[in-house]
Amino acid sequence: AAGKPDAPPAWGGASFSLGWAVIEIRGEQRMAEQTSCHAYFSICSDGIIEPGVGFIANKNSDFDPEELTKRLGIQPFRTSKMGSPRRTGHGTFPFSSWHACLQKEPALDGEEQCLRIVRMLTDKIPVLNEIRREVDVEFTLMIVTEIHHEEQPVLCFGREIIAFCYLTGTEISLDQFIYGEESRRELEVEGTA
Repeated sequence: AAGKPDAPPAWGGASFSLGWAVIEIRGEQRMAEQTSCHAYFSICSDGIIEPGVGFIANKNSDFDPEELTKRLGIQPFRTSKMGSPRRTGHGTFPFSSWHACLQKEPALDGEEQCLRIVRMLTDKIPVLNEIRREVDVEFTLMIVTEIHHEEQPVLCFGREIIAFCYLTGTEISLDQFIYGEESRRELEVEGTA
């Protein structure tokens, strides 16, 4: 029917979420957020958080993100260089960072996303370990979830993921944004205006 979005495409025999669903509020179709997650790999300067000061990088934790890109042969989606101006124009970066291997699909399967990242990096383990010996950095496998209406994404880590983390000293970090019924009620109230 006209005006209605197509059904989400199938992936691996199952539907996946694009982060939005069409809901009907008082006869009007509106977009509502759905649970999703994304994952990526990052290399960041190691340091400490000092109360009242913020992040303080350890000695020998500054690195050139362009050099990491060349050494790993992977294009990052975001980088920062210690001492360079922040994008906001307020101050400089107190650390260097390199973020790559972004995975957004399947939107509800964090394990599959992490497994894809690990498989992209497995042949880079010797280079990653060289980088760790040369510069004081942290490796992180980051998973970011947005949970709506109590729908949970798949978050577990099989042997291949754990072995990669062990061999490289990679930590797993989870950022969760949880939205409840208040979000849906806000949509309904907006629909009555």
